[in-house]
Amino acid sequence: MKYCIDIDGVLCENTCHSNHDNPPPRTQQIEHIKALQSNPHNEVVFYTSRPNHEYARTVEYLQSVGLDTSKGVFFDKPNADFYIDDKMIPLVPSSGAEVKRKKLAICYSGGMDSYIAYHYALKELDYDPEDILCLTFNLGHNYNQKEIDARAKQGIPHIEIDLPIINQELFGNAVDKDNYIIPGRNLMFATIAAGFAERVWIIGVKFENHYLMYDKNEQFFRTASLACSQAIGAPTIIESPFMTWTKTQMIEWAISNGLKEGLSHTVSCYHDTHKRCGNCGLCWKRAIAMYMAGGEEVLDELQEYEVYPFTSEVAKDFLRKYKDAVARNDYSHYSKERIDEVFECYRWLGINIDKLLGE
Repeated sequence: MKYCIDIDGVLCENTCHSNHDNPPPRTQQIEHIKALQSNPHNEVVFYTSRPNHEYARTVEYLQSVGLDTSKGVFFDKPNADFYIDDKMIPLVPSSGAEVKRKKLAICYSGGMDSYIAYHYALKELDYDPEDILCLTFNLGHNYNQKEIDARAKQGIPHIEIDLPIINQELFGNAVDKDNYIIPGRNLMFATIAAGFAERVWIIGVKFENHYLMYDKNEQFFRTASLACSQAIGAPTIIESPFMTWTKTQMIEWAISNGLKEGLSHTVSCYHDTHKRCGNCGLCWKRAIAMYMAGGEEVLDELQEYEVYPFTSEVAKDFLRKYKDAVARNDYSHYSKERIDEVFECYRWLGINIDKLLGE
């Protein structure tokens, strides 16, 4: 996500245009921007209406307060996903009340994606465990007990938030019951989580977002960040650290960081009781990603599946849809990159898709 930050009135006190030598810094706002810059997936640039001849002095000032100017300092407002200036969203409430929040809230189910996200924050972003809040939302869904059991094995501290009304009242209006899509669910999660931390992770993964998921894409994250920042009066970032990663890449990172055994304690299955039914969309996507990440070596969990996931009825249904998309050259529902990865996986497995589908 690209952030464009105004200087005068945001990072320092507004001074007359003839006196930009040493304006008083706004320390709290500067710390917020440093937090944004600490995320390698963020690009932070600065802009100002100061005269051009003050460029060197402006850059020197920003660097003197500990800000990284390598992405650019501009005199014309550049394109960005998110703007912060003194005429738009204040970094702190106008009343001057302090908002001291340096926490990361992860929407944590006990599934593979959120498990990897927790360890990624520790290892790559140098978060301390006490600064990470794992929030678990109990929607009363049918596979909730499996997730509870998985979280117990993982041993990661978490806060449980009961929201069964969402499942009872909204699941009947789900757009796609086979994929458990509940309209607006992640907006509710984001709103609640934003009350706990300045950064909220709702895990979205490249190629894994259903085309009917309107609340797990970059546009949603930008809009939710804007709304939560306005409501709270402090910069609040709703994001996924893995929007440019495939699930295969996530698993590769996890294995390379010694988390292979931990992955075995995660669940990715819609079935009520079976740990891995092998015949739902989650099982199929997990099996493909695990195989692509490490082949048979990382698929020792295959024995846990009730049905061989690569030849299940759900797998056949997805493969038919993928073949149809290729035949029509229509990748509006499923991306070409995702389809190519799946077909490559089946070639590696030695499974003839046409024969599997009886064609």
